[in-house]
Amino acid sequence: MQQPNPPVLGPAVLALVALVSCLAFVTGSVTVTRSEFTWPADRVGEAMPLVLSAQSPDTLSAQGPCGAAASQEPVDLLSTGDSGAALTVRGQGGSVWMVYSGTQIGQVLSADGPCTVDVQYDRASNTAVLTAGGASTSASVVPPFLGYAAAPYRQFTVTSLSAAPGFGAVLTSQPTTFSSSPWRLVWLLVGLAALAGLALLLRRAPAQGYRIDAPRWTATDTLVGLVGLLGLVVVPPRFDDGWVLTTVRQYSDLGFFSNYYSIDAVAQPQGFWWTWIERLWLTPLGTPGFLLRLPTVLILVGTWWLIRRHVLSRLELDGAAMWAAATVACLGLLGLQITIRPEPVVALLLAAAISVVVRYASTREPYLLVMLAGLSAFSLAAHQTGWVVVTASAACLPWAWEWLRNSRAWVSALAILVTSSSALVMLLMLGSNAQLWWRSYRSFSADTTTYQSLLDEGDRLAALGTRFESPAVTIFAVAVLILSVVGFLVRTERSDVAGRAAGWAAVAALGGLFLTSSKLVDHYGAVVPAAVVLAALAVRGMARTVAVGAVIALAGIGVAAFFAGGVWALGLDRVTDFDPGVWPVVAGLLALAAAVWGLLSLRTRSAGSVVRSVLGVVGCSAVVLALAPVVVEGVQQPGSWFGQQLGVMQGRTCGLMDVVVMDEAGPTTFDAPDVNEGLLSFEVTPDSSVWTRGTLFSPITVQTESQEGAVTSQTLPPSFDIWAKVQLPQGPATVRTSQVGSAFVVATVPESPASTVASVSRNSWWVEPGLALQVPCMQSVSIKDGTLAAAQYSVGRPGWAGSGLIANSPEAYEAGCAGGEQGARGACVVALPTSGETLPSAVERESVG
Repeated sequence: MQQPNPPVLGPAVLALVALVSCLAFVTGSVTVTRSEFTWPADRVGEAMPLVLSAQSPDTLSAQGPCGAAASQEPVDLLSTGDSGAALTVRGQGGSVWMVYSGTQIGQVLSADGPCTVDVQYDRASNTAVLTAGGASTSASVVPPFLGYAAAPYRQFTVTSLSAAPGFGAVLTSQPTTFSSSPWRLVWLLVGLAALAGLALLLRRAPAQGYRIDAPRWTATDTLVGLVGLLGLVVVPPRFDDGWVLTTVRQYSDLGFFSNYYSIDAVAQPQGFWWTWIERLWLTPLGTPGFLLRLPTVLILVGTWWLIRRHVLSRLELDGAAMWAAATVACLGLLGLQITIRPEPVVALLLAAAISVVVRYASTREPYLLVMLAGLSAFSLAAHQTGWVVVTASAACLPWAWEWLRNSRAWVSALAILVTSSSALVMLLMLGSNAQLWWRSYRSFSADTTTYQSLLDEGDRLAALGTRFESPAVTIFAVAVLILSVVGFLVRTERSDVAGRAAGWAAVAALGGLFLTSSKLVDHYGAVVPAAVVLAALAVRGMARTVAVGAVIALAGIGVAAFFAGGVWALGLDRVTDFDPGVWPVVAGLLALAAAVWGLLSLRTRSAGSVVRSVLGVVGCSAVVLALAPVVVEGVQQPGSWFGQQLGVMQGRTCGLMDVVVMDEAGPTTFDAPDVNEGLLSFEVTPDSSVWTRGTLFSPITVQTESQEGAVTSQTLPPSFDIWAKVQLPQGPATVRTSQVGSAFVVATVPESPASTVASVSRNSWWVEPGLALQVPCMQSVSIKDGTLAAAQYSVGRPGWAGSGLIANSPEAYEAGCAGGEQGARGACVVALPTSGETLPSAVERESVG
């Protein structure tokens, strides 16, 4: 196919403009603020709570006289929290040493005589240096590995600060806010204009006509739209949905979207442009939870419409193949894509990329290569799953080779690479610059266990099969995705250009998942359009021998999904109680019956229609098995996700906060907890309740014996370390608890709705990120000063908010729960210990770049 000579000068100039704009943008200065907390040398008394939003400091320094180490008893010269997790400097008998997590780190130094003890910690190297006199020792501050209980965060946590008399300490937090001149955006606009200008410059009339003859709306579009509406209301949110909502609502204070997932409030290295757009509908506090996901559903329906009209319509599909594709789209939508994470928008960009590849294979228009490069830049800047768009776009290369054989075309190709790469870099660094972005990237990759091997897809598949929060429809949707690849490879029709272009672009997109640095099941949501295309091509003209294997495989993976499926990923709210009973057996028998029917029907029906029918039956069974418990529980329990949405029809728009009832503690609440290894007995009065701290690995038994001798027993399931209330009968009674931990009595005052408490203390709530979408009217306390000092209550267990100080404190207890008894089931509100006096602090400003 002969093509005209491409221009040379114009692309070269635009590439230079894009490059200059990129360099000016990424080197622009950004103002960063940090909080500085000081323990004066003349201060005495108890340690001051200091729960940092980014839990390890940027720097920590302390100095004091060596004479403080002369005591014959061990003395803490510097401490950053509880001894089990703190970095501590100790002295005894004229010697000093460092201790972390109860273990000595570094060497013991002599501090005998007139000298100064100096301690320096630097987060960049995660190293503490101790100096006494002329000697020094250094050590890495890395939490020990303790199997399941190993900390996911690889740098130490500060929960308080204290120093011995004569010692002064200064702690500087990690960056708490970013701000930069709006004029930097001019460079971004210039760079994007260069990319758009290059597309216009390379636009030529196609070598052959290209028309879209597909109808604008079909029955399959209606099906996907109705399924989207079902998922909008019924599908529970995932943990990361609340995390995204939290990052968006903190943006106005911080000037960046922070990473709460890795327990480190640093700027995200990806996602700024898309998350900034999401602010338009995620920031308002009065919107019911399910409506916050409405734009996601519109994007997903639009993705199906785009792929049907611009890709599937070019493949000469029969009705069976089109409906099979729609079924796969619905399964992916319900099982993987109802989320405010970035995967849905990446899926939309992937659908656009596949459609452009299909068009390029037919028309060879050079400007389409610019479009693919631009789609790749925007997708990769939005999320790491953007690699699927990059690899799908690369599928056009076999058809672009003839154009690239022209020596003048290499100038245009290089210009495409430079302008798109410049756009990618600038999109990645919106709100920051090169130096700050690199710090964020290092924090993401080095400070958490979220990141695995780039090429190890086994981790993702293992997570799908072994984690309890993957429901049957999610497992089945992923299995169908993998099966569609096999179906495409053994397809009978291989001659059409559009089919080859669409199919190999979809396969390449799946290969892009190998390049993601973390291996989350959620990432499969980005490649649902690829599964749709591959399923359609596999069913189109399917041979009967292949159909036999497809029917058996669909039934087999369906049965496996039914029995392996668990609850939806609801973080720590403990609302969804998953007891499948006999229903997986019923669904499995239905799948086997559908398979038998399908095999028998292959004699009289087309192979494609049989596979479509079996796929529909098994897929619907997976959907019902996954969503029926959510619907049933929603009717029974107003605190569950679906129960919250039913409450919207009654005017309750604040989710959990509308159904939680708070028990406000009295002024003399707590007795001292008694740590024990066996039975604890104590007398209670009619106005008392028992509060007990849960354990992660074993249940707790609570026995109550009334004066009449009647004995009742309650067993609390394994839970996390939060003091929880146990309901008691009226009248004096003896209570016995059998546990490893503590129990104590608390007197309470009358109950009050949590929404009422929230209305009078709106600025004192910490919303655990995993539950944020379930309390859409609430916004977490601001962390722009680097701490969580203002928080008085937490929606959900505050596992992120300084676990050493808060989660294990006997003054942190579940003050009210939604649906079910406290301490058993139900999403709960936790009362946090009061912060009291705070350390003197100052704001430190720095211009970076």
